[in-house]
Amino acid sequence: MKLRRIMLPVLGLSLALLVSANIAFGQTATDYYNLAEKAIKEYSYNDAITYYNLAGNLWKEEGRKDYYAIMMNKIGLVYNSRDQYDKAIEHFRKALAIDEELGNKGSIAIRLNNIGMMYKSWGQYDKAIEHFRKALAINEELGKKGGIATGLNNIGLVYYSRGQYDKAIENYRKALIIKEELGQKDEIAIQLNNIGLVYRDW
Repeated sequence: MKLRRIMLPVLGLSLALLVSANIAFGQTATDYYNLAEKAIKEYSYNDAITYYNLAGNLWKEEGRKDYYAIMMNKIGLVYNSRDQYDKAIEHFRKALAIDEELGNKGSIAIRLNNIGMMYKSWGQYDKAIEHFRKALAINEELGKKGGIATGLNNIGLVYYSRGQYDKAIENYRKALIIKEELGQKDEIAIQLNNIGLVYRDW
């Protein structure tokens, strides 16, 4: 699974003024979420984090813990884009805890993959593989072939980063077989490219 990289932030209007104005008009959680998405498009990531938090807290108060988890995941993605891996992991773990409480296994696998990707980017490869394998096991249990392929690819990425090229190719090839079964031509091309990069460096 590849997390989308976002450009470094360019701060917009005064956050304090924006928040106070919005509170005055009694914004709903959906309003704050929309403001956060708008801030992302304007590269105002500090504002986006604040709005995601406001939306998440309101949804949590309304008993929508699943939406709160999504907001925490969104914040984690923003911190990832800024290479603040510790804060990204903190928020992915908040989302994970809610998903575990709710028993949302598909979402648990996504959060585990996200945390694993942070550890990979951080160079903590053992922790990365640990989380990728947990996510992979859940997707195997659920029979989600796309998720299985993603997990195998992620494990391959770690082995590639460690210079363990034989294990990288082994996992990439397993992911490739699944993507061929699913007929995902774009994903097949990416997987072939990943295998080619390993052979090039080997």
